[in-house]
Amino acid sequence: MISRSDICGREWLLQRTESHEIIGLHEDGSLSGVRFAHVEHEWDYSDGNLTIKNFRGNVVYSFSLDENSEEISFTGKQHHKNELLDCTLKIRNDSRNKTHYRERGWDRLLIEQRIGSSRDFLLVKFNSLGKPFSGILGSWEMYHLPNELSVDYLRFSASGLPRSWYLDKIDVIMAQLRAMVAMGYKRFAMIGMSAGGYAAIASAELLAAEFPELEITSISFNPTLLVSDQHYKKLMEFPAEIRSTLCTPDNYKRRQIENADIPDVIQQQGSAKHFLHYDRLNPFEAHQVSHMPANERVTIIPHDLNVNHGAGTIAIYKTGLIHEQLRSLMPDDLYPPISEVAARKP
Repeated sequence: MISRSDICGREWLLQRTESHEIIGLHEDGSLSGVRFAHVEHEWDYSDGNLTIKNFRGNVVYSFSLDENSEEISFTGKQHHKNELLDCTLKIRNDSRNKTHYRERGWDRLLIEQRIGSSRDFLLVKFNSLGKPFSGILGSWEMYHLPNELSVDYLRFSASGLPRSWYLDKIDVIMAQLRAMVAMGYKRFAMIGMSAGGYAAIASAELLAAEFPELEITSISFNPTLLVSDQHYKKLMEFPAEIRSTLCTPDNYKRRQIENADIPDVIQQQGSAKHFLHYDRLNPFEAHQVSHMPANERVTIIPHDLNVNHGAGTIAIYKTGLIHEQLRSLMPDDLYPPISEVAARKP
């Protein structure tokens, strides 16, 4: 029988029916690398049985040690919507030093950047809240997008319970953006999904108010638009299966900023442009978009998906429309012609 110390400080492959994650199980009971930090919140182990619980203390995974396996391995069930789904937990790397993917602490705003020489176009990305910062979940968190487009970028990732839609980090975000302006960047493309979409729209509007001479655009998909208490009760009426996981009583109790709803943030007069993608067959998304006033600076792009909030953000991103919009915003002379590059080679 293995002990708790045999489990800590190693890489584990959590394999579900349709997806997998590389996670870490730490001595203090915390996890890292998980898809939803509030769902896969803490773990415990005793006598061959390992459980993972959400932040409310409910079991979401239950595993038993597979004693027939040559490596340390667990088989178990995922407790999902009154169903028990098969899953496994297998050791991925026997090195105890493989803990580089651990999050650097809750209530931290994690910032990553790549600065090039042209200083013309900057992609500013906002992760949806509580997501890993390591690229393990790269496809729908746009982790690889800067390399796909070969652009300079600034990435923000916020954590914390309860969530705050980046509202408690906005001063730090704006300070970083002002620094990028001072470095000479002239065109900014803010992009984000869900809570990250809220931050993309809000930061674009705020930066444009300070620097109207810049070209600033936001692209959001299934963004959070309504965060004030006056909308809380109505949003909570929508089934939990289709709404954002951030739409909880604890999160709305944290709303302390007035006029923070996106319809109030976007002024009739301004220079920033906004492209808002949403699933119009999801009533939760459609309700929020219905509060958006007519504004020539805002382009609303509907998608007929009829899926939940999270699945909708991923589906919209995978259409490729986001990539096309970003390429249309990039300056034509951002990259020199191939012939010119070839001529530079010795």
